[in-house]
Amino acid sequence: MKIAWYLPNGIDDVTYSRYLTQGIGGSEAHCLLFCRELANQGHDVTIYGNVVLPEGEPVRFLHRNAIGNHDADVLVWHRKPEDEYLPLFEELQYPRKILYQTDQYVNGSPAACKETWQKYLYAPAHKIINFSYWAKEYICAQYDVPAEKVIVFRNGLETEYYRDFTEAKYNADVVRFIYCSLPNRGLDNAMEIFPIVSERLQGKCELHIYGDYTMYGLDAHADAIRKYHAAWFKANPNAFYHGGVGHCELARAQLDAAILFYPTFFRENCSSSIIECMLAGCVPVTSWLGGIPELVFTTVDGIVLHVADDVCFGIAGDEAKWEYHWRYIDAIMNLCTDRELLAEYGLMARHLAHLRFNIKKQTKYLEAILA
Repeated sequence: MKIAWYLPNGIDDVTYSRYLTQGIGGSEAHCLLFCRELANQGHDVTIYGNVVLPEGEPVRFLHRNAIGNHDADVLVWHRKPEDEYLPLFEELQYPRKILYQTDQYVNGSPAACKETWQKYLYAPAHKIINFSYWAKEYICAQYDVPAEKVIVFRNGLETEYYRDFTEAKYNADVVRFIYCSLPNRGLDNAMEIFPIVSERLQGKCELHIYGDYTMYGLDAHADAIRKYHAAWFKANPNAFYHGGVGHCELARAQLDAAILFYPTFFRENCSSSIIECMLAGCVPVTSWLGGIPELVFTTVDGIVLHVADDVCFGIAGDEAKWEYHWRYIDAIMNLCTDRELLAEYGLMARHLAHLRFNIKKQTKYLEAILA
């Protein structure tokens, strides 16, 4: 099967070497890892983006401007395009056209863009792939898309980076937490909550923070974050900011951590950081906005706390926000003071994640969708 995978926006350099050594976004990692695996399975795969041609890659890379009505069996349109690219998806002629929507469903309000999106995206698409049932319901309701056209798919990641696992971390004297997402997806909440958790644990914990905006071309942003929060880090010497790192380093950090410290109010479609931590046996403690049911089974392999819509939109005030924070603190403390429960959740998270999110297994399902 000949596959054209088009990246209209997002991170430009999605090469595998950058993924391993510098890091790329979760959505771009979806594209790269599935394209590589499809190519390894014998398919002819071309990624159209703004990338250099790396040596030794099984995938062909071409500039996005080179896209046209090429001899391919299927066009996969990745993420949500900016308005300037919308007509292109309708104009391109391929036997099958797939919308692969990892996130970002609207520019402005649904009502304002409904007609445009129906014409240029949802009507020309033969199938629409997304990663959560709430997203499917949203698309069908807001844009009058037939339910049978939308397929809820499961993400896949390379599990070999999570083999070096030990259960000793669940009983360590110092509990190791990790935050590994963009700062705007919950770091402010984590920085409000962690000092209270640390005090209750008498300092026998560490918070390791990973993630910045370097992947989006803001090279100095990690230093800017350190400088902006310098007083907080000085007051919390058991918290460490590492910035953005490549997947190899991040996977090792996730394997070392016992708990994913992710009190996010950001509504995820499919959080790669949660899946990665589960593969590492790191228990996710998050909100239902980040730990959607397709990822985390509450009381089985993690803890998911409800947060009201007015809280996540920042219109409820501090009292409602702190009501969530105190429940989050209680959930963290329950795990830290019951190490058998922590180990039970961590081992189950690891077991189920390796079953549910194995890239090779999921690629077989993707092949069937694209065919």
